Amino acid sequence: MKCLHWILFLVLIHVSLTFPFIWIQQTGLDFDEKSFYIPAIHQIRSHWPQVDMVRDSFAAMPPGYPYFLATVSIFTGTDLIALRLVNDAVSLSAIVLFFLWLGRYLSSANAFLFTLPLALNYFFLRASFRVVTDNAGLVLVVAALACLFLLPVSGYRGTAAGILSTMVVATRQLHLWLVAPGLLQLFLAGSERETVTSGSPVQAPAWWKTYGLGLISRLLPLVLIAYLIYLWHGLVPPRWQVVSTQISLAPISYLLAVAGLTGPFFLLSLWSTIRRNLLRDGWVIGAMLLGFTVTLVSPNTYDYAAGRWGGFLWLFVLHMPAIDHRSIFFMLFSPIGTGTIGLIFRLLWISGQRNEALLWGCSVCGWMSTFVVNRQVFHRYYEPMLLVFFAIGCACLLGNIDGYKLRRWPILVLICLEFTVSCVEIYFKPLFLEWKWIVGGL
Repeated sequence: MKCLHWILFLVLIHVSLTFPFIWIQQTGLDFDEKSFYIPAIHQIRSHWPQVDMVRDSFAAMPPGYPYFLATVSIFTGTDLIALRLVNDAVSLSAIVLFFLWLGRYLSSANAFLFTLPLALNYFFLRASFRVVTDNAGLVLVVAALACLFLLPVSGYRGTAAGILSTMVVATRQLHLWLVAPGLLQLFLAGSERETVTSGSPVQAPAWWKTYGLGLISRLLPLVLIAYLIYLWHGLVPPRWQVVSTQISLAPISYLLAVAGLTGPFFLLSLWSTIRRNLLRDGWVIGAMLLGFTVTLVSPNTYDYAAGRWGGFLWLFVLHMPAIDHRSIFFMLFSPIGTGTIGLIFRLLWISGQRNEALLWGCSVCGWMSTFVVNRQVFHRYYEPMLLVFFAIGCACLLGNIDGYKLRRWPILVLICLEFTVSCVEIYFKPLFLEWKWIVGGL
């Protein structure tokens, strides 16, 4: 297998960056682990195999992943290190799976290059050596999206995306958005089938015989979320309904700003395919205007009490002016984010990959829409998924452009930035704080 050495290289990078911290008990990154997930695992293990979807939901999400770890703990024990090792293995599977997906469009070397920004991302790495649900949700999302982009809708293989989407919702209910691209894929396949068979004298099998299983599997996440809402009387467990849910576009402003800071690196790698007049395309300009409008709808200045505090960008927001609690920072960078998303969609569309463009655009918009009801505006919710979306969008383009040579330097710059942030936040910052504490005690 020609890509095996690249996979081994990914494994080596991941293990070298995460393993040392699995055995470190105090890093300032384990609040969620100690407060929510470890207690949930121990409680579920005490009455396994039963699960209480209300009382066992310590965090603001279903107890799907704690139940999985409680089940694994039957064989590994409930020791914290053992649970962290299992979680780290789950995280490693996310980047390996992502690499293999990218490899369907790119050479192994380029797939490896596009995987590294995610593999070296600070939020991905810190969720690898602590028992949290972030990367468990990510690996299932990557698997579900890969099925939507690569597998047919008909037959038993067509059920894979729906089953994986249901598993994601059982882990983090905000990923209900996967239902939208799943049903869109079904619609697109049905439309193509009608076009192909309309002039054929041979009668095609009934629609439900071809796509029935795929449709049922894609509706399962809706059944699960309806059951959770019935039990919780809301979108989150009862204990979280006051502090976690609120309708606001502030999370979208932050998300788009992150897209505006990371997406251009991917666009620069495609620069020879971007005609100058395409930058003035109506779709792209309209997307940028939409991004600017989003920043004006809801207050988006720093406010700890309102949940607007978790992330690097709030440091810039704090030191830049605002107009009626609308930050100038977001007015500048959020339109770049929507412009980047709009441009990648437009490139996919004009390259003839209209199904891929629709699936990609539907996935991005569906994912973004879930944060409208999320009160907590945390950077870690956004950047890893954006890196996945941008990489796969560019890979679809590169895989269908004959004779095009990828510009690697923009991705290499992004890789260096991701690695630098990870080193500062994971390695140097805790050491500095510990040194400061020791010096202060002398």
